[in-house]
Amino acid sequence: MRKLSTVRAFGWLVGLMFLMLTTNLQAQVYTRRLSPNASDLAKYGVSDLRQAPLTLNLPAVDAAPLLIEDEQQAKQGLPFRFGVSQPADIDLMQASAKKDVNGYVVRQYQVHSSGAYSINLIFDQFRLVAGAKLFLYNTDRTMLIGPIEATSNAANGVYWTDLISGDRMIIELQEPVQSAG
Repeated sequence: MRKLSTVRAFGWLVGLMFLMLTTNLQAQVYTRRLSPNASDLAKYGVSDLRQAPLTLNLPAVDAAPLLIEDEQQAKQGLPFRFGVSQPADIDLMQASAKKDVNGYVVRQYQVHSSGAYSINLIFDQFRLVAGAKLFLYNTDRTMLIGPIEATSNAANGVYWTDLISGDRMIIELQEPVQSAG
C-alpha cells in the first residue's frame, strides 16, 4: 500500500512539472505610481514625443443609475461592480500617430473616458514582435505600466492591463524599425 501512494505522489509531481514546463507563463508587468513632479518617463523607456495623439473619446458614463443598481445588488449579496465596459474596435496600427525615433517606430494613441476614475484595457488581438515595448500611462504622467514585451504574448491573443488612474490613458507602442507593423 505504501509503495502505491509513493508512485501516485511521484506521478503527480512529474505531471505538475510537465505542466509547468509546457505552459506559456507570462511575466508580471510592473505598474509604477510616480510623484506629480516626476514627469520624466524617459528614464523608464517611454519616448518623450509629447505629441497630440489621435484620441478615442468614449461616451460619458451616467453614474447615478449605476450607483442605485450597485446599492440594490449589494443588498442581494452580489459582488462589487469593478467598472463599466466600453467596447471599442480599434486597430492600433492604423489609428495611432507614429514617428521614427532612434531605430524604433513609435506609435501613440489616447483613450479618453470623460469623468472616469480610472481606465484599464482588454486587448483581444495582442501580439508584440520581439524587441517591441508597450507602455501605458496617464496624461498627468503619475502612473506608468510597462514596458510590456513579447514575453507577455498569450496564445489566445488576450491581454488585460492594470488600472491607470484618471480619465485619459496614452498607449505607446515602440517597435524596432525592421519589424514594425
